[in-house]
Amino acid sequence: MYKRKMGRKLYYFHKDSGLEIDFLMRYKGECVLVECKVRTGNAKSTRTILNHQEKYHVKHAIKIGDYNVGRDGALLTIPYLYGFSIDGDMIEKRKLIYRIRRRLLHLRLQPIRVFCFHQVSDEFDPSTMWECDWTQTEQFKRNILQLKAEYTFIALDNAHKHLVSDKFRIRKYAVLTCDDGWASIKDIIPWLVEQDIPITLFINPLYLDGKHFQLRSTEKLLTKNNLEVLISKYPHHITVASHGFTHIDASTLSLDDFISNVKEAEKELVNFANKINFYAFTYGHHKNEQMMFLAGQNIVPVLIDGEKNYNFDGRIHRESLEKKISTYVEIFIFNTNL
Repeated sequence: MYKRKMGRKLYYFHKDSGLEIDFLMRYKGECVLVECKVRTGNAKSTRTILNHQEKYHVKHAIKIGDYNVGRDGALLTIPYLYGFSIDGDMIEKRKLIYRIRRRLLHLRLQPIRVFCFHQVSDEFDPSTMWECDWTQTEQFKRNILQLKAEYTFIALDNAHKHLVSDKFRIRKYAVLTCDDGWASIKDIIPWLVEQDIPITLFINPLYLDGKHFQLRSTEKLLTKNNLEVLISKYPHHITVASHGFTHIDASTLSLDDFISNVKEAEKELVNFANKINFYAFTYGHHKNEQMMFLAGQNIVPVLIDGEKNYNFDGRIHRESLEKKISTYVEIFIFNTNL
């Protein structure tokens, strides 16, 4: 009926071996098989012909029946109500839909890159800084601007929502985080705000009293007052999360000691505005039982392992953004597969 309405002649193919095809039509000079099925079936004859192109010279087939629109190799399936639309452009339309679907899938799997840095200042002072944690101010800005040209920066908690949802990500997103709460961060945050780049500060609360210092450096850390002033001044760009009560490798702790470390940190940080439920493992080291504890507390674990976040696997993966990015950012940033 569909073919007659379209003014097309009907052709039927039958072979003594039992091979038969309901209808044949010509499209762009090629023969196209058309099968109509009352129930879903394997369309054995159709598949036999398609699998022997050197013999039958047929490359495409359409199966009409109780199906959704779909494609299985050279076989296009469509529901009955689409039967009338089988015209000269039908196959090209289906190919276009297929390409669009593939593109949407790619967007859904677009990774969210989460970067971590520590100290930023104009000059490196070996008496107060660790070179592996330090980036020169202008170099840091150049790195960020390179990334900004490729990615849209969003807050960490917003990125987490994207990862756990089923929504397509129509943009390439990145997140900026800073560990340890070094005092030098105060000087770079205003510039980040000018660039409309949100940042999450992972803090060790023990050091907020201004008296306790980490042994690895004599540079001062942010005090509680410093942090409160920054949050009140830039409430839309700063979030705070836990880096543990003290800066200790979690993999060296028993589960009880780890739980104590986490709870002490949460107790101190809960009173800060813009506090979010994330926990960044120092050095990225952890144990599976620690992960399970955080999950039970609805705290999202955060690592430094260089992996990219495609879909949420229970943790946030970060990449180090120190001065070495000046060499590898150019390799990554223009890679269209990211």
